[in-house]
Amino acid sequence: MLSSEENTAYNLMEYVMEDLEYVYSFSAEHGTKIAGDDYGTEVSMDKYVEDAKMLDSFNFDWKLAGLLKEKYADDEDFVNLVSRLEDRAAAEFDRIGGRKKSFIINLLYILYYNTSENNPISLKNIEKAIISVNRAANGGMVSDGAEILEAVGFDVCRRTEKGKGSLFYLGERSCDDKELSEIMAVISKSRSVNEEAVLKPLDILLKEKIPVGKRVTRGMLIGACTSYYVAEFLDETLSKRPLPELYEDFAGMVEPKLTDARFQPMSEKNIFDMFVFISLYQYVIENGK
Repeated sequence: MLSSEENTAYNLMEYVMEDLEYVYSFSAEHGTKIAGDDYGTEVSMDKYVEDAKMLDSFNFDWKLAGLLKEKYADDEDFVNLVSRLEDRAAAEFDRIGGRKKSFIINLLYILYYNTSENNPISLKNIEKAIISVNRAANGGMVSDGAEILEAVGFDVCRRTEKGKGSLFYLGERSCDDKELSEIMAVISKSRSVNEEAVLKPLDILLKEKIPVGKRVTRGMLIGACTSYYVAEFLDETLSKRPLPELYEDFAGMVEPKLTDARFQPMSEKNIFDMFVFISLYQYVIENGK
């Protein structure tokens, strides 16, 4: 069981990731530039989701670490130190985010209304069905979505047939579990996807059945805050700020979260904090134009 401090840190990390997900999704949908994607290249929604797996994660690209290790390659101790700092900053926080939840809800509707044991649907046809409602989809996303639905208790079945590839169908429709029954009742009322009604019981199932999340570390929280700071605030005005002013602004955003999680505050004497900030500063100078 998590202590109250760890639970607070986990909740704070969830809030940061939800905000970050919104910024990334908005950027992708509107063809703007986002942090962590080839240092600000334009992206499309298809590119944004092509590598999406069961868990969502958004990580800042710690370019400074690579440059330092390249420049001081002969100093083994220094290279090892930079690698450890990079690992701490880039530690991933696993979660099933809003866009993945939306995807699996739509997948469940497709399986409910379009399949049976004698009438399975192919992977390709699932992709086409999801794309038809203006959502990106690929085989990996469909398979991952099916795995999530299976893990929380839905009778999602799959088999392989020669010449047809992977086939999926929804088997048993009646459920003893309260949340599963509630979701089935919502879906059975209409073919129109009602994400809002399905989301609450689905959230309960995901938290109970999917083993995501781990103890949130201070470095993990700061790393997520760095990604959010760049994605949300990167523009030409940010790149023109003096270094001390930028540090004060960044620390001012991060420190309340560190305090609430009962972590040590940002410090100019902390080598990890300075590694994160200088990485951020370099990124801002290179890309905030």
